[in-house]
Amino acid sequence: MVRIVIAIVLLMCSQLLAWGGKEHVQLTRIAAQGLMDDPATPEDMKAWLRQIIPEQRDLAGERDFLLNASVATDLNRSGGGVLYWVMVPDDLAQNAPRDSKVEPFGMHERLMHFIELELFVAGNKQRKFAANLSAKPLLEDIRRDWRDERYIQAGYLPFAVETSYQRLVLAIRENRLEPADGVGGRDDDSAMRWAGYLAHYLQDNTQPHHSTVDFKSRSYFNDRRDAPDIHKELEWRMVDDERESFPELRSAYWDVLASALREFEDPISQTDPWLASVEVSFISYDCLPLIGEAAVAAATRNPDRTWHFDTARFFHHTGEVGGVKMSVLQMKARQQAWAVKRTQAMWLAAWREGR
Repeated sequence: MVRIVIAIVLLMCSQLLAWGGKEHVQLTRIAAQGLMDDPATPEDMKAWLRQIIPEQRDLAGERDFLLNASVATDLNRSGGGVLYWVMVPDDLAQNAPRDSKVEPFGMHERLMHFIELELFVAGNKQRKFAANLSAKPLLEDIRRDWRDERYIQAGYLPFAVETSYQRLVLAIRENRLEPADGVGGRDDDSAMRWAGYLAHYLQDNTQPHHSTVDFKSRSYFNDRRDAPDIHKELEWRMVDDERESFPELRSAYWDVLASALREFEDPISQTDPWLASVEVSFISYDCLPLIGEAAVAAATRNPDRTWHFDTARFFHHTGEVGGVKMSVLQMKARQQAWAVKRTQAMWLAAWREGR
């Protein structure tokens, strides 16, 4: 029976990949560059970062990358080094055999990228998303035991963050800083690999859809079976759709992201990787009503009953998140700036613990 449940869950979560490959690469590179530019970063860590980031870019270069580059899911376009490894978890989630398992959990990679908070609500409440956020559990409802069977459906993201962090610390402590079998080696156990994995999961953590059972915002549409895929609209389509480049929207987004990178301060003071991950999911969850409302405003039916989705209207839609007025564009920039800050904080913590 458990195998049947797992198979169904894997089919249901096949679209849960965040952010896009291009965004994971860019956010990781920006995080590394920020650490290299920071006088407080240990000099030996800076030297290591220069080794594992083959191509560094200034902000002008990052703007050009956002506006013009395409990465999609192609590992060969990552840029190599740790940027290769930050894309590998999504590659495995999509392409690893169904019977492959991530240890110690004994589950497929797909389940490492999210945690559906509603499944932990205590009592007799319905375990599905509610637009008024009433289905959100309490922090103390989240049990720190990966053997809890609810994680088979809810996902293991906080544990993936914790495990990757621990493996990064161990690799640093044992001075396995760079790969022994080449950048493309799947069996590599260096700090470079685990820095990439950790960055990936930390960044997934800030995508609001990765905290809910309603991971495509389908609950906002009457006919949920063929509702637009809002997950991909929020994540990667604006910045990495090879059929439509959205030049004006990308340019506007870069300006907002650059501002968020300067101004946003990480609200998480918790140093425990698992607890911090759960807290990030709880805060990110509050963005979901804005996303759903914007999706409804941007989606209209064509005469043939297919959907027309106005991507610019979606991102410029304004609402409130936690009592603060913002557009979806601003919300995404905030969440991605947060992804950069979380990557920097956890890499630096791992380096100090390992050294």
